[in-house]
Amino acid sequence: MGPKIVFSCLLLASLVLSSLAYNDYYYNITITTSPVSQAKFDSQEGNLKIKLRGINMQLVDGVQDFTLTSTPVALKNGASWSFPIQTEIAFERLQAIELRWTLKSPFNPMYLVSKPKIFFEPILTSISYIEFGVKRQVFKQFCAERIPQAIEHSETKLFRPCPIYI
Repeated sequence: MGPKIVFSCLLLASLVLSSLAYNDYYYNITITTSPVSQAKFDSQEGNLKIKLRGINMQLVDGVQDFTLTSTPVALKNGASWSFPIQTEIAFERLQAIELRWTLKSPFNPMYLVSKPKIFFEPILTSISYIEFGVKRQVFKQFCAERIPQAIEHSETKLFRPCPIYI
């Protein structure tokens, strides 16, 4: 009976430790294209993809890829999409987001000369939690080098936390 109890205790301890070492975080990411007043572009059918960069719970640089739209969407002026994200990167440790979009049908001969561009606004992330019985929501905005940021088909642009001006 002794070895069975020891084995059971070791198994239980390893399960508890592994559940503590790996956490999933759930937050929302909103991607918006520029309105016509900021930058005019032709509507395209395509997919949105992101790569999250941050530090995970093991204090290791974490990178996770997400295809946000499983079917192509109309990428047009002033459009906005929100996506729930499940990741191992804690919200406060999220350091950058890489945004990329791809055409539904990239083999159009018209695009051999010049690739289409879509203009994007800063990316908004948010997380909700309950603290002392009160629901709270925290936002974090990620900006590219320029606002609005032009991104060609299949090109990746880096968005970092926006500077806070007081």
